[in-house]
Amino acid sequence: MFECFFNRIAVKILKSLELADKKIQKYDQDLEISRTKEIFHKELKTNKNNAYLITRNIFNKNQNNKNAFSLYFNFLCDSIPSQDGKNDIEYYNQATTAFNIFKENADITNEFFEYIAEIDKKLATIKESLTMAIQNKNKEKQIINDNLLNDLECSVNNLKAIDIRGKFDKQLETLAIQDSKINKQLLFDKQKEKYKTVVSNLQQIKSEFDKRQNQLAVDDFEQAYNLFNESKSKIDALRFLGDKDKSVKTKLDDIIELLSKHKKDFLLPETITYYNMIFVKILQGLNAEETKKYFIKSLIEKK
Repeated sequence: MFECFFNRIAVKILKSLELADKKIQKYDQDLEISRTKEIFHKELKTNKNNAYLITRNIFNKNQNNKNAFSLYFNFLCDSIPSQDGKNDIEYYNQATTAFNIFKENADITNEFFEYIAEIDKKLATIKESLTMAIQNKNKEKQIINDNLLNDLECSVNNLKAIDIRGKFDKQLETLAIQDSKINKQLLFDKQKEKYKTVVSNLQQIKSEFDKRQNQLAVDDFEQAYNLFNESKSKIDALRFLGDKDKSVKTKLDDIIELLSKHKKDFLLPETITYYNMIFVKILQGLNAEETKKYFIKSLIEKK
């Protein structure tokens, strides 16, 4: 009987000690947080990054403490919206994470659920505000995309009037810059269809241009060979004086100009084969070694 009585007394004492220990622990936490708040308010005026670090640090060390959570949570929420908006979503996510951690670790009291409901409401308001801000930004970007698409379409159509390789390539560079500015992820269905059409038209224009350029190249190579045949006797009679002779202007120079007029990078394999055939025939038709050297050297220099 006495043993049972003493056991009950012991249990009560232990509970009292546990309660006292919790009170002491909470007092120590509150004291630490109180001191930290003073540092926090000083840093908040001069260095917001340090202020953020202080609140995060104190909460991580006291995840069940309402004051520590409140300091960290309110700092994050008060930082939304930021001037550039870059950290808004990150701050919101951190606030939500901190809230979930606090709920799992905090002591349940009469005021607990009321406080939780209040925080839930605050987070919901912030989320709604962020969602609207993102939607507005996306609408602005879609309007910008619309203008960029119109510019791109206009530039693609301008390619049709260009028949010189250098100008055509320069316009393609301009198109690449314009295309890079379009935010493809935010294109809505109508814009996607338009962009797809513009790209398809560009490919068709490039293909047609390359075909025309290859046909022009074939015509020039053929003209070069015909000119060689017409002027072969005069070319054979030439005597070159060496690399320093810059005054010689013959039919051979015109032939060289026709053969070197087109960039090989853009020629079709069939066109390059035709060029090689013409080159070999002309080279074999030249009798003087000096003339052959001049012919080959001039073509190499014009590459």
